[in-house]
Amino acid sequence: MMIVGHTKFAPDQHFGIWKNKWRHMDAEILQDVANSVEKSSRNGHNHPHIVDEDFDFHDWRLCLSKSFVPLKGLLKYHKFVFSSTEPGLVSCSELDNGEVIKVSLLIKGISFNDILQSQLPVTISGPGLTPERKWYLHDHIREFCRSQVAKDSTCPLPNVEKPGKATKKRKV
Repeated sequence: MMIVGHTKFAPDQHFGIWKNKWRHMDAEILQDVANSVEKSSRNGHNHPHIVDEDFDFHDWRLCLSKSFVPLKGLLKYHKFVFSSTEPGLVSCSELDNGEVIKVSLLIKGISFNDILQSQLPVTISGPGLTPERKWYLHDHIREFCRSQVAKDSTCPLPNVEKPGKATKKRKV
């Protein structure tokens, strides 16, 4: 018999434990969420990993399109096997134990060593919050944060002028 909130899916085995603890916790900032994960397991199975640094996103689609061709009929295949002994080749089959078809994904004239020696693709940066959104968080959401730390990290005073409010010139 399974405990309520648990699943049979192996990677989720400790998620149900955390979910039950989460219902009774107040978390306003990321560190509070991490603390709730740490406290959820009596034997220390749940370990939160907070990444404090920004993560760089790269334009892999553009980079890979220069070296690889798309696999035609991708959605009809259910099994894919890639091997380090045959770089650039993929073995596909429509059924789990069906006929295996080998397809070369490398563009002709490009060797796998050329790809390994190439540079990382261009970094994509996110747009960030708009001034309207920053002011909305500060004016309407900040009041619901309990601690000053949560207010300052989640809804800080924006460093941009409030949009829609033109500065009025005083008549002299």
